[in-house]
Amino acid sequence: MSSDLSADEQLIQAILSATDIVTMEHGSIEDASQSTRSPSLYDLHLPKQLQLRMLKLGTPSSRVYVPEGDSLPRVQLVGSEEGRFLKRLLQRPAVLELLRGTRGVNLRQQWSAQLNLLIALDCIDEESVVFAENTVSMVIADLLALVVVDLSEVQFAHMGRWKLFSPYSSREKETKADLLFGLHLENTIKQFDVKLSSLQGYQAIWPLVEGFNPTYMRCITSMECKNIALGDPKSYSHSHVLLTSYLL
Repeated sequence: MSSDLSADEQLIQAILSATDIVTMEHGSIEDASQSTRSPSLYDLHLPKQLQLRMLKLGTPSSRVYVPEGDSLPRVQLVGSEEGRFLKRLLQRPAVLELLRGTRGVNLRQQWSAQLNLLIALDCIDEESVVFAENTVSMVIADLLALVVVDLSEVQFAHMGRWKLFSPYSSREKETKADLLFGLHLENTIKQFDVKLSSLQGYQAIWPLVEGFNPTYMRCITSMECKNIALGDPKSYSHSHVLLTSYLL
């Protein structure tokens, strides 16, 4: 790693490297989607002027994150959402210090291991894409917790054993999204606290979010996942970055 980078910039580079997404590859014609079907009546409920006629996919061009007041681009990243997240993270020196420690190193290894599972994913249907988005969103849940709540050193030490945010399934039937993303229910978070309360020095995580309005935080965003045999194979991986913009 370049010696001209500051300690904070080196840490940002390490986080970007650990959360780099392994994208799915196009299969052969023989590996076409197994869930292709004819249009249903629900698919055609939109008026003609609103029905999809063309789909274009693009890969965002690489951008750079420039620390405020610095004219030299040093830290490479893709997309403005990551830039907003990194700016927020750099404003939290206590979190940066925790991330430099042994537990921070372990977390980055854990995130990398989770995302590397996508290498072996056989993408033949929409369920495959949903699984990939769910995997990515679980890592994003940890990243968001770092910048949305004020974690103590003890709470940070147990990060990975609890979740404040998470992807989850919709309970709707006809209009359900493939994935929803938001704050866990109060009872769920408190179950984490009960389960982990026997750990020496454990500090409850529910007080961190009890002031959040569940009307807004329970469902921050929804995701519709598609497996399509056209465009850039990286296209699915960029939709997850939109999640970060909802809380930053």
